[in-house]
Amino acid sequence: MSEKISLALKAGLLHDVGKVCIRATHERQRHSILGAEFIRSFLADTEADKQLLRCIKYHHGRELSGAGLDIDDLAYVIYEADNIAAGADRREAEGDLNDRGAKFDSDLCLENIFNVFSGDAEPSYFSLRELDAMKKENFPHGNKSIATQGQYASIMRYMEKNFRMKSPISMEENELLRILEDTLIYVPSSTNTEEHADISLYDHMKMTGATAAVLMKYMKTLGITDYKGFCFTHNKENRNKDVFLMISGDFSGIQKFIYHIRSEGAMRMLRGRSFYLDIALENIVDELLNALHLSRANLIYCSGGHFYILADNTKETQDAVKDVAKKINQGLVKLFSGTLYLAIGCEPLCANDLMAESDTVHHKKNIFRSVSEKVSMAKLSRYGPDILTELFDENSNVNRADQGARECGICHISTDRLSSYKGNRPNADTDIQACEVCNGLYDLGKALIDDKRSVFAVLSEKAEGPDRAMPISACSGLCWLTAASPDDLKQWAEAGILKRIYDKNGSYTSSFMASRLWVADYAAKNEIGKVLDFNELAESSGDKTGKGIKRLGVLRADVDGLGAAFIAGFIHKENKNPEAYATLSRYAALSRSMALFFRKIIKGICKKELPEGIKPFYLFEDKDGEPRKIHVVYSGGDDLFLVGAWDDLMGFAVDLKRVFSVYTNGKLTFSAGLGLYSSTYPISRMAEVTGELEELAKNSPGKNSIALFGSGTEYHRNEKNSGAAEKENAAVYTWDEFIEKVHGEKIKFLMEHMLLDGINGNNKRNDRISAGKSLLYKLMNLLQGAAGDRMDLARFAYTLARLKPREKELQLCYEEVRRQFYQWAMKEKDRKELITALQFIIYRMRDKEEA
Repeated sequence: MSEKISLALKAGLLHDVGKVCIRATHERQRHSILGAEFIRSFLADTEADKQLLRCIKYHHGRELSGAGLDIDDLAYVIYEADNIAAGADRREAEGDLNDRGAKFDSDLCLENIFNVFSGDAEPSYFSLRELDAMKKENFPHGNKSIATQGQYASIMRYMEKNFRMKSPISMEENELLRILEDTLIYVPSSTNTEEHADISLYDHMKMTGATAAVLMKYMKTLGITDYKGFCFTHNKENRNKDVFLMISGDFSGIQKFIYHIRSEGAMRMLRGRSFYLDIALENIVDELLNALHLSRANLIYCSGGHFYILADNTKETQDAVKDVAKKINQGLVKLFSGTLYLAIGCEPLCANDLMAESDTVHHKKNIFRSVSEKVSMAKLSRYGPDILTELFDENSNVNRADQGARECGICHISTDRLSSYKGNRPNADTDIQACEVCNGLYDLGKALIDDKRSVFAVLSEKAEGPDRAMPISACSGLCWLTAASPDDLKQWAEAGILKRIYDKNGSYTSSFMASRLWVADYAAKNEIGKVLDFNELAESSGDKTGKGIKRLGVLRADVDGLGAAFIAGFIHKENKNPEAYATLSRYAALSRSMALFFRKIIKGICKKELPEGIKPFYLFEDKDGEPRKIHVVYSGGDDLFLVGAWDDLMGFAVDLKRVFSVYTNGKLTFSAGLGLYSSTYPISRMAEVTGELEELAKNSPGKNSIALFGSGTEYHRNEKNSGAAEKENAAVYTWDEFIEKVHGEKIKFLMEHMLLDGINGNNKRNDRISAGKSLLYKLMNLLQGAAGDRMDLARFAYTLARLKPREKELQLCYEEVRRQFYQWAMKEKDRKELITALQFIIYRMRDKEEA
């Protein structure tokens, strides 16, 4: 990136910093002036320093028009970038503070981005604070709390502390971006009481910096040096020119790649493969940004195998995108023989496409739908002539086997570099031989949880050391990914082989820093800190007395209709201007919000760190002092995959539903599948079967459901339904039905009226009747055998009569049970819910030793 473009980017990232100053000091001065004065104390007196200050001081039209600046001053670029990022020309500056109730109110907190997303709801707000990786989550709440002057002063001191250590103009672009994210993510950009304050100051300044960089690159390519003319005098007409380019990328082959494993070392391999995909895509994004001479400010979204980048619409950029895609896919073919493929599409845009403005001359396009269509087209023609020639040439580097090559026992690729698979079981009869990629993936999964190192480095050369470095596709060929300590980083930087750093869930800063990666790396451990394996997770189901069937639970979940909602969520057809809220800043904030939930907040939910007013959910007794016995295998984008003790996993699923509803203000829902398996069952098959349950939930009316294990274990294919998977007797409920009816009504009734071994059997209350596991099982079988509203009432009555106690004081309880069972048995919906309740009860009553 050229120095001039870098300076424009940093000016965009800092242009509104004065809003923090004015809210912290309550000085009756314009925020542009206060911002320039604040930043001045961290600068020298070079021309670049002076230019940065002019950009901050004159980024509003009223001040800029009378400043008498040269036509090539960057302040004109920041002015237009600010307007485009805001979505409209801001005619009202946040200047003198007014009394409460006036147009600008510094007490306003940041609104939830979901407040104006897809329908009406009571608004929710975030408390004003910094983003601290070590603190509990800042969940939105319904109380319209006040942002205090003291809170803003604290944020101002945090920025000052960082800028004293290193001047913002001297920082790398990504380094400055990280500090602003930590500081300003919960600070509202605008406190205009006539607008929705749902865009954070961080998101607005990031978008302003990105837009400024794009404008600079575009003008540089076209030889435009009159910034005043392009960005100020004639900016309105130039907003209809296709200056911008939205770039989207999508990984294909994710599922096949993740589940291509053996049962040995399955957990670490799954985690390693999932994390590898995440960090490989992050690295691809950084390779592309470097090729385009842009920074991560221009990254709109990256998670779940997808990314969006805002760039300049020039031939140079379009050629660079094609070149990067070609080189990355060449590396992926070499590493994984075509299992993984990166599809990239580009869509030209004008400024009005990014803003909440549209006119009769230029019809605003739906950015994300258009670029997604380009990505889909790219998937139809994967490779160009160069790669296809290699694939079809048996003597090419892709197909030719090295002398002495043997097949990897994991991925089955032939190589002469095999060694013992790290996941081999001790004293196993067979020594599985694995290639360096598969062993590297195993080590990566191990480092993700077991290793105290939270920094991952990408190296241009393979470094010597005990850890296996993973090859990763890059524009220069193959690079190497490895976990790193501070000493490692220093050594590699001095050797000139350190390309970039990714910090996992931390606060590490460096000039090599590419990004902080939020990773939901929660894993249940035993008393000595060892991560539980599948058998130990299954063993931890139930209680410590040996009750509770020994089964591994598998949960897969996915947000309902996120793609369609993302495209149309901010469009309100009933409004005079339906696209008033459909600004790129809002889409960027929404994307960041979703990524934060599935990558970071999910870990807190595993720890039972929930919003105020939400208590952890338990099927049976409370376990408040115990951590959830679950592992996050993958969580990102809009979906997740967890394994664990089946009862803890069910509790987590309900917690997740409740927290997600709070987080999205009830605007989005998700559907899930939960299956139970023997711990020795192949994990790939567990994932496939649970995925079919998830599809059942998503195909139910209204979605927003969970599909649970059925009474049987057999699956069959419905040929009339395009091969869709169906579960015999699978129980599919909306979340409210499960929480309120299955659990809140049926399970609680059974627990309140029956003594159930392993649940409440030790609580010898004299108002409950004894119910054995075998008798409950017979009742469940009779209920399952009913067709429609018809069932064998005689057998059902006989079996119920066996519950009748001898004690007179329990007769009333028995009559309540008998009456309630009859009522539920005669209605199909209630009967289905009772069957599921009985299944959970029986699973909890079974001995762990039972098959």
